Amino acid sequence: MNNFPWLKCLSPDELDRVHADLTIRQVQKHEFVCRKGETPELWYGVMSGLIKANNVSPTGKSITYMAIPSGGWFGESPLVRGDTPRSYDAIAMRDSVLACLPKETFQWLLKQNIKFNHYIINQINERMFHFLSMIESERFLDTNSRVAQILAGMFNEQLYPGQSTALKISQEEIGFLTGLSRQRSNMALKKLEEDGHIKINYGEIEIINLDALRQMGNEPQ
Repeated sequence: MNNFPWLKCLSPDELDRVHADLTIRQVQKHEFVCRKGETPELWYGVMSGLIKANNVSPTGKSITYMAIPSGGWFGESPLVRGDTPRSYDAIAMRDSVLACLPKETFQWLLKQNIKFNHYIINQINERMFHFLSMIESERFLDTNSRVAQILAGMFNEQLYPGQSTALKISQEEIGFLTGLSRQRSNMALKKLEEDGHIKINYGEIEIINLDALRQMGNEPQ
């Protein structure tokens, strides 16, 4: 818990209130953390596991906006905007443990702590850049590069600090996140492995050349 970088922004009194108000929630694989349309009441931090932000169209088409691994926080935007309903579902991709900060405590910190305020602004800015990159990838990148972008995106230090190079994510989960079929995402992963950028292990993907993955994800093909 104390590894979350934003805690370093807080005074001793603020830390005391945060520790008093935080609750821990365990969620099982496929369980909803929160749903689209709900009034936001909490800011969520992933202590362990993997969460996806997802939407499903009226016709049943699904889109995944982002994956939040251990160390990441999500759900700040609707809390900043006030009582704006959530715009996506958050679903556990595996059994996960979450830290939950109440809306009242989050907004209290925003009002009185300028460093925390800056942290949240940077968080929202990085998230916006991520979404713009996703739109570009859908238009310009081939499937291998889209998979590379998803993997590289897990190492955004602002959004997901302290990630190990041994990424705890399965090939099946990569398929969900890219919107590709399992077969196609597996082919892309094998190509990245052949090129020496990653190593595929059981239940995890070891990142060998992060710079190469970032370059593939940033350059149109």
